[in-house]
Amino acid sequence: MYQPPKKNQWLKLGCFQESFYLSLMNTLNAGKGFHLVFTDNDRTLFSIPDPKEREEAVRAARQTLLQRVLDEGFPVDTTVTADTRRIIRLPGSLHGTTGWVCSRITREQLAKPLKSWVKTIEKHPLAKPLRYWPYGPSDVLRWFAPKGTKRGTPANVKPNHQTAPLTVLQCSTQVVGTKGRSALMAWIPRRWKDGHVEAVAQRVEELGWGPVHQFEHLGQTLLIAPRAIPKEQLTKELATMGWPSLSSELKQMGHVWLDIHPLLDDEVAGGHPLTHKGVWHKAGLGGKTTPYSATHLELMQRLGVEIDVGEHEVAGRREPAFRVVTKT
Repeated sequence: MYQPPKKNQWLKLGCFQESFYLSLMNTLNAGKGFHLVFTDNDRTLFSIPDPKEREEAVRAARQTLLQRVLDEGFPVDTTVTADTRRIIRLPGSLHGTTGWVCSRITREQLAKPLKSWVKTIEKHPLAKPLRYWPYGPSDVLRWFAPKGTKRGTPANVKPNHQTAPLTVLQCSTQVVGTKGRSALMAWIPRRWKDGHVEAVAQRVEELGWGPVHQFEHLGQTLLIAPRAIPKEQLTKELATMGWPSLSSELKQMGHVWLDIHPLLDDEVAGGHPLTHKGVWHKAGLGGKTTPYSATHLELMQRLGVEIDVGEHEVAGRREPAFRVVTKT
């Protein structure tokens, strides 16, 4: 059976024998991933005096090497790999789309689960979250096994992480009976730092969207502000606060379907209920400018929370829009 090369060991590919390091841009997915960087000791082509001839010669050489790699059955981004103007990814630079820092990683890290060391990778405060990739490190290394050994390819490598379908209850942010109004409903991402959370609370207080109620499930916090907020305003603020996907969905669909709670069996649900943690006081109690959402006051009541709106205006109807979705 093929064994991955040990630290400081040479990796042999065909008749080439070159040192390499692995560089993580974000996660193995379109536009982000690992780069295998090979050091070619033959620098003859780079000594060509004419810049145009030099680049054409280097590009031709890379095309030849690329074709050999493809003939061996390795998965390669053919557009980028042979492009002399895009192939360099300087460690320490930011990925233009994701905001993660291009970082060198060791073989020891590569052999461990991503979640055990990904927090050590630097990133911009507004960087995008990692996306799911079904292939594990052992699958990646197996693609580079010497010819004649058992090797997997994207066509026959099975996903490294298999999860059972999950059925969840979703509720719409739409304020039923109004034109273009939605409530603020969102889960706080795990990656957010305390400073980010406090900044969001301060902004909500400035907008007068309180009170915001907090619910907790398996260590994550769900925020619900039962106010009837104009869609255009909410779309803009969600993007600024750090929920770009919710902002995009609200802009395109006019509302957002948000997971409220997984429909677990009684035994599991009894151990992991959706728990009301009270009012998020840092977000303020709101004002009279933005009316309450009758739709989401009803939702709060069904979640076991009674809200006295006093003399505040209430918009919409008490008809929450629910749906049950099975995710795979």
